[in-house]
Amino acid sequence: MRLAISCAVVAGWCATAVVSPAQTDAFLCSQYRAQWNELRRTADEEAWTSLRQRIPAVCPTLQAEIDRSLRTQPRPAPNQGGPKKPREPIGSSPSQPPVVRKGPSRARLQPGQILADCEDVCPQMVVLPTGEFTMGDDLGNRPSERPARRVRIARKIALSRTEITRAQWSAFVTAGERERPGGRNCNVWAGSEWKAEPTASWREPGFSQEDNHPAVCISWEDAKDYAAWLSEKAGANYRLPTEAEWEWAARAPRTGSNAIQAPYFFGSNLADLCDYGNGADSSSSLPERNEICSDGFAKTSPVGHYAPNAFGLHDTMGNAFEWTEDCVTGDYRNAPRDGHVAVVRPGCPERVLRGGSWFVSVSNLRSAFRGRGAPAYRGAGIGFRLALDL
Repeated sequence: MRLAISCAVVAGWCATAVVSPAQTDAFLCSQYRAQWNELRRTADEEAWTSLRQRIPAVCPTLQAEIDRSLRTQPRPAPNQGGPKKPREPIGSSPSQPPVVRKGPSRARLQPGQILADCEDVCPQMVVLPTGEFTMGDDLGNRPSERPARRVRIARKIALSRTEITRAQWSAFVTAGERERPGGRNCNVWAGSEWKAEPTASWREPGFSQEDNHPAVCISWEDAKDYAAWLSEKAGANYRLPTEAEWEWAARAPRTGSNAIQAPYFFGSNLADLCDYGNGADSSSSLPERNEICSDGFAKTSPVGHYAPNAFGLHDTMGNAFEWTEDCVTGDYRNAPRDGHVAVVRPGCPERVLRGGSWFVSVSNLRSAFRGRGAPAYRGAGIGFRLALDL
């Protein structure tokens, strides 16, 4: 069997995340078939050929089908289109709204507005809309993601625009707040396996980082400490997002859309993966890499390097797994439909991780994918972002 994520990386993972090569291949082929079903209506020979060249050898039936269509179907002249718009660094867009500092009433802030409680180390927070969406995924072989159901997000919140950075985490540490016992014990990639390294920490996660990379080797307990510190510093209620709030923010669904839910916030075209997030790509040495594209980074990347979703949030797919408030549940059968935490239980043994990381492949970057880890667990691909009650 092949692991979606090494058991050493996230405690307790093996019970729900073991997938066979056949399951992984079937998922890839189903995603490419969805693209072909859309594309075949355009009769665009150039686009058909481009897709055919990307289809991996594990999808021979689909390869043969496209080959037949290329040989026999009449096709109009291809649509040349234009070049892709280059990615803009975070903060450079002229249409980005100005950052709002503290004001008398945050209740009047509109979705898409950005606020920050200080100019130096406070994260920029994006105001989210309220709304309803389908949480979970009934497709595939992941019981933990079922049953998919409608969830209403009625509480007005903001979410940090990116994952919390090393610079922001360092400010918390420098302020004299404690680092928990065992803070220099983190699971790192040792070249061929994951292993606990007693000397590893957010400062030295086993690879080089800049201050604008996400802080990793962060436990759920660490993230809670940071939220409490920032809440006191800013006089506001910063916290970890609930699992439902996180998926709503990550999917950023179009209001009123009845379209079939895509596995990624940008859609289902796997060729676009590397424009929107940092996973294990074709240049990676990890066993679960994807061969579809190269995102430019073997480990973490600067936050905001990839294109944002429709809510203006970056890195909800890849770069670093993100802690949520929720205690792990086996599925969604008894989960609430109002965006609150599914289980409130003291001494919860495992908390939910979301979003994928630099070391995971295609299927684990989906918006519905659920990870898990003990509250004290630290891994070189695990960080967090914060929610703010308005």
